[in-house]
Amino acid sequence: MLTTVPVCAACASFLRKKFEEVMPLFLCGLIIFSYFCGLLGAISLLSGFLWIGCIFACAYLLFQGIRHGKEFTASIMTPGFFLFLLLTAAVWWMARGRLYNQWDEFSHWGRAVKNMFELDALYTIPESNDGFKDYPPALALLQYLFMKTVGQGFREDIAIFSLGFLTVGMLLYPVSRFSWKNWFWCGLYAGFMFILPASYLGDYYVNTMADGLLGTLFAFVLLAHFTSRASRYRSVVVSAGCMVLALVKTSGMGLAFLAALVVLLDQLICERGLLKQVGRKSVIAGALLTTLPLISVAVVKISWDVHLRAMGAVGHWAENTINLSVIAELFSGTAPQYRYDVLENFALYLLRARTEGGVVHYAPVMILGIGLLLHLWCRYLLPKEERKRADFACGAALACGFVYLFSLLATYLFVLNEQEAVGLASYARYWGTMSTALLLYFTGRLLLALAQKAKKGVQVVGVCVLVGTLLCLCDYRLWLNTLIFAPGNAAGTQLFRMASQATAQQVKKLNVKAPRLHLVTGDDKGKAELELEYELAPMMLPKQKTNVMTAQTEQGGTSYTPESWGQVLDANFDYVYLYEVESGFSEKFGKMFNEPQNIREGTMWRVIRNGGGSIRLDFLY
Repeated sequence: MLTTVPVCAACASFLRKKFEEVMPLFLCGLIIFSYFCGLLGAISLLSGFLWIGCIFACAYLLFQGIRHGKEFTASIMTPGFFLFLLLTAAVWWMARGRLYNQWDEFSHWGRAVKNMFELDALYTIPESNDGFKDYPPALALLQYLFMKTVGQGFREDIAIFSLGFLTVGMLLYPVSRFSWKNWFWCGLYAGFMFILPASYLGDYYVNTMADGLLGTLFAFVLLAHFTSRASRYRSVVVSAGCMVLALVKTSGMGLAFLAALVVLLDQLICERGLLKQVGRKSVIAGALLTTLPLISVAVVKISWDVHLRAMGAVGHWAENTINLSVIAELFSGTAPQYRYDVLENFALYLLRARTEGGVVHYAPVMILGIGLLLHLWCRYLLPKEERKRADFACGAALACGFVYLFSLLATYLFVLNEQEAVGLASYARYWGTMSTALLLYFTGRLLLALAQKAKKGVQVVGVCVLVGTLLCLCDYRLWLNTLIFAPGNAAGTQLFRMASQATAQQVKKLNVKAPRLHLVTGDDKGKAELELEYELAPMMLPKQKTNVMTAQTEQGGTSYTPESWGQVLDANFDYVYLYEVESGFSEKFGKMFNEPQNIREGTMWRVIRNGGGSIRLDFLY
């Protein structure tokens, strides 16, 4: 943060705009520049570029401060600037000392940036052990840049902080319309925008999974477009937002396309100011600025696909099977039974009240209705000449919600495997993307309308209703716990990771670049193996069935006999690590170990081949 703030402030002074007005474009530009450096194999230069930029920015700010004192202070020392510092400090308070503790962080969101940090290259290269190489790298690039710039080694709390830092920088954009006279509304808007991302996803600020960030960026694009006057600068900001949205996650490309399409239709149907403003001078320039968001999304899509093909990186998910024949099967009643189970479970989850929430437990689909109600109130406050465009924006946002909902259903029906589909794997997180987007957009529009259009009495009622709505929607207990007890929660994540970190240290003691290690665990669905692969990244472990006792596990296969396990070890492994010793393990496999009395958790053994497929396990440490 200490390097990005001076550079952003210098850009704001140069462009003669407010700090909070420039910060979103600066962060998006930083990510986009890092992305193209990554494609060229030059991300190791990024931290140097940022430090050089910081030095020149400080010199420029000093010069401008001496030469244009009052004007300079007015553009930098704004309410948005101080709110940015305050909220990023709160994000650091929540993130400081935390370690990853979520499954998806070990499989990709944390592992991706760890591979990049160790290899100084995008995690798509063959040497990386990342589990989702087809996912775009926006968040990992920002995390990598911050960690390399700080120079304190790989720190997971900085990676977690990066997501919140990006969120705060993007969502304060509309605050640029307020002056110090409107300090109350500045603080109120910033407070709501800061809390709302965690209203559906309570751990938004304390992990690195990007589902909530997708919703935040989608809302940013809509707010930046519909709450700002038509200008070239706005077109660039919106286009940069669409580009970064497409770079966050594979599904982000679809959301970025929807956002860009909404912006294009609005300019063609409701708002022709930019076309008229630029069109007199150049029809080509007007057409370019109008379609720039769509062009930006297309550039990301094409460049990322080309890069994946060049790296030989394959998609993690199964190929989608959507075609006319499978759709006809679904409606004719001849599709596999699990797909009808998916439809039933999907509808029940969507319409049934969640166990989460604040004062009120609500059904996920209610988010669409709440958004509509907030719009109707906002519409009442707006002048008549602005209502038509506000109606279009509302209809477009809700239409995007329905499109996202049906695409999510199609994912479960035709892309995920049967077990994940029937269980609606990660449904709350995936729907949380659109819930976050709609809540942020409609609440932001209403707050701006209340601040600028309403009488004082209406403002008081409006604030009270919004606070009440927030208490109903927000899991305030989790939010307050995350904020108030941040140090204790961070200590809890450190305790959670002690076992995997100790195991990684034991493996590193072998001093072998790529040890052929067999990990012995309980029936933990592959959790221990996943965590160890993260700890050792970019080191790769051989594919294996870590549970040797249970007949059927999440990893498949059958239980081993001493003979069958010996054959597997003889053919594929040089070391065995006992992470978890289940009841009966010593009795069943004890004869394979040279020191059966040392069979316990946390021990390392070497595979000694006796010939003829016979092996012995010698105790190392």
